[in-house]
Amino acid sequence: QGLLGARAQDLVKGKRGKPTPGRAFVPPDRSPDRLIEFAAPEDIGRAYGRVAGDINPIHIHALAAKAFGFPKAIAHGTWTAARALAAVSDLLPEPGPQAVHHTIAFVRPVFLPAKLTLVAWQQGDQVWWQVQSGPNGKTVHVRGEASYG
Repeated sequence: QGLLGARAQDLVKGKRGKPTPGRAFVPPDRSPDRLIEFAAPEDIGRAYGRVAGDINPIHIHALAAKAFGFPKAIAHGTWTAARALAAVSDLLPEPGPQAVHHTIAFVRPVFLPAKLTLVAWQQGDQVWWQVQSGPNGKTVHVRGEASYG
């Protein structure tokens, strides 16, 4: 089950309990439509955990995270994804009767504190995005796509 336990594993399992293969992340072959830098402060795990009701030692403090094999506390993946979705929601057309569908892939943990960059591309009714860090954005943490219908 790994360090994150069964709960995290359940998020990526299909109907028969086997991991669901990820879809290829293929944004348009052009410059992004949106580039936003934002911070993940050292205390975001505690703040988000209180709001979400997800108090987990790996998100609370570096010492607690080290006990689970992480060098520092990590941001909740759901916080990172929600932050990204909020930043790209206006790239989608005005909502109609269809639901918004989104797919999110958690790639690497965000070690706190962090300086992150959201990169997004919009084409028609579809938006592709990723949260990255490091020199030249080489480390991808979370990626996703959102569309109608």
